[in-house]
Amino acid sequence: MGFHVEHVSDHPVWKELYTLSNGILEIEVPSRIGPRITALRMPGMENIFYQAPHPQQHFLADKWIPYGGHRLWHAPEENPRSYYPDNVPVQILESENAFSIIQEVEKTTSIQKEIRIQFETDGNIIHVVHALRNCGIWPIQFSGWAISMMAPGGKAVIPLPKRIPFPQALVPNLSINIWPYTDVDDERIEFHKDCISIQQDPSANLPLKIGANCSDGWIGYSLGNYLFVKKTKTTGGNQYPDRGSNVEVFTDNNLLEIETLGPMLTVGPGESIFHEEEWILGRIDAEEMDKPLLEQFLSFLDN
Repeated sequence: MGFHVEHVSDHPVWKELYTLSNGILEIEVPSRIGPRITALRMPGMENIFYQAPHPQQHFLADKWIPYGGHRLWHAPEENPRSYYPDNVPVQILESENAFSIIQEVEKTTSIQKEIRIQFETDGNIIHVVHALRNCGIWPIQFSGWAISMMAPGGKAVIPLPKRIPFPQALVPNLSINIWPYTDVDDERIEFHKDCISIQQDPSANLPLKIGANCSDGWIGYSLGNYLFVKKTKTTGGNQYPDRGSNVEVFTDNNLLEIETLGPMLTVGPGESIFHEEEWILGRIDAEEMDKPLLEQFLSFLDN
């Protein structure tokens, strides 16, 4: 196994907690709820994921609870279908090179969620495979949707495709989608030549959400001198949910979510779909922080 696993059965918050580490990155997985990854950090740093206060008070609750961390949903979003509670224990499976978190079958959707984690042996990359299995008797159409709730105070970035001068390009190459509760003149959203950035602001009064069809297939979050990137494969020609969005950002006064989505697929009984992400977390030097935001991320990804 390319990582070490520690198991605590009397954790003060999560009661039962698994810590996975390859010495460069470490994550935390509770087993009394989920599937969730509640912490991601480099050794000695603060958790880059958001964590709600007093999560243990909600174990076994009959409604969905925003515990924080990273979770798996199926799109498009709809209440109550998307908000199936994840407040009961999960199954943990350890193998030679992977660690899996498996939820019980959702009673209202007949979908079973699994998050499978694999570390790079000696690097700052984690492979996260999200599996959604149709355990019902009818075909279902849905999309894999991976949502990471980030600690407050940072800034998300969505890279944009390269500009092409007129008249070399005569058709659009970008779609940006705005949710109904979002003001397009919100100061937290900044449109740049090569990216969109969204600031998490603890003093903000209203939530916002924005999505895009990102041909580069990644979305990032900057917090202090740390950068976090989620990369996913893009599938040309397939229909993505939310008017074609494969990356999305939601934020309010508590947190910011960076999200990736797979294409909408029809999943037959007994079949599964898989949505894969590659996580990269690292620290950048002080001189790098003086560069424009997208340049910071591109330099980080090149190293």
